[in-house]
Amino acid sequence: MDTFYKFWHEFYLIGLDSGPWLLLGLIVSGMIKVWLPEGLMDRFLRGKGLKPVVSAAVIGTPLPLCSCSVVPAAMAIRERGASKGATVSFLISTPENGADSLVLSYALLGPFMTAARPIAAIVSAVVAGVMTMIWGGDDEEGEAVVTKDCCSGGSCKSEDKVVAVKEEVASCCGSDNGERNDCCESEFDQSKGDGFFKDLKGVFTYGLVELVDDIAFWMTVGLVLAAVMNTFLSEDEIAGWGSGIGPMCLMILIGVPMYVCATESTPIGGSMLMAGVSPGTVLVFLLAGPATNLGTVGIIKKAMGWRTVSCYLAGIVICSLGFGLGVDWFVGVMGIDVKGQTEAMGEVVPYWLSLPSMILMGTLMLRSLFIGLAKRLRGVA
Repeated sequence: MDTFYKFWHEFYLIGLDSGPWLLLGLIVSGMIKVWLPEGLMDRFLRGKGLKPVVSAAVIGTPLPLCSCSVVPAAMAIRERGASKGATVSFLISTPENGADSLVLSYALLGPFMTAARPIAAIVSAVVAGVMTMIWGGDDEEGEAVVTKDCCSGGSCKSEDKVVAVKEEVASCCGSDNGERNDCCESEFDQSKGDGFFKDLKGVFTYGLVELVDDIAFWMTVGLVLAAVMNTFLSEDEIAGWGSGIGPMCLMILIGVPMYVCATESTPIGGSMLMAGVSPGTVLVFLLAGPATNLGTVGIIKKAMGWRTVSCYLAGIVICSLGFGLGVDWFVGVMGIDVKGQTEAMGEVVPYWLSLPSMILMGTLMLRSLFIGLAKRLRGVA
């Protein structure tokens, strides 16, 4: 009974800490979605050389796209003239961060990790993009470029080849029948609203409805896992294996094939920190986990070939481990108390604001989960 009570107490505390920050992050994501200038990515990501690779890493960092929904957007900019290097850079930096996950990081990971996370993601994306420029093969290599039409069961068109990729995109988008869903709408080139209030409605519709629908299940999983870790793992039990190259490699092996978005990985990372895992090891998980999954790898191979996939994965692995070791060294030399920063962040938002924010976020997520379950049951029937 004590364990059951402790679990729900930890779950409540994590929800209380994350509620207002997650709510703020989702609203900011909605603002980016609605008010991002049309054609921005086309303007900065076209052409060859280092500049588009760096631009892709910087532009992709605040966008609210996970490792699934980033694929249609990345393949769309690839079709419109982005190089392989720029496309790979965008594919890495975008899912590793996002406005919502960065805001949530400040609450659950502290200011140091909030700064380290996007810096590591941008550098990792640029390194992988440069590797792709050098070793990724000719820019015309690859069977096809996945476009938005694929999400509705169409075919992908390139200059000289037409290849049906319905199954690959359906797998990435989480659909078994190839029907269009929310992640297939993530090209950021849709028409904007024709007035401020219409745009404002779009901000809340996307941030608090569509984006919540995207993250509700895995966010719940992340919160539950975080509460379980806080309930059963003590600092003494985990401190012995919570740092060094071995645990970091384990984070790579766990993170690369699995599906976990940047936002959902944040509470898990926060609980790792509180349990005694080193900041560098946590950073490796936060970089490698959201950056990719097996479905994404399959589509990249289809679109740009195995050499690009190799550069993409090598950039993620090498940079994640490098930044993980570097962060642990820097924290040790500078004497930064990352865990203390994390604990202090729980006191920043007053209780009178945290509680209603948690209740609102809980209501929105439960609504999304119930609607999703009802759709599945109707589909089975």
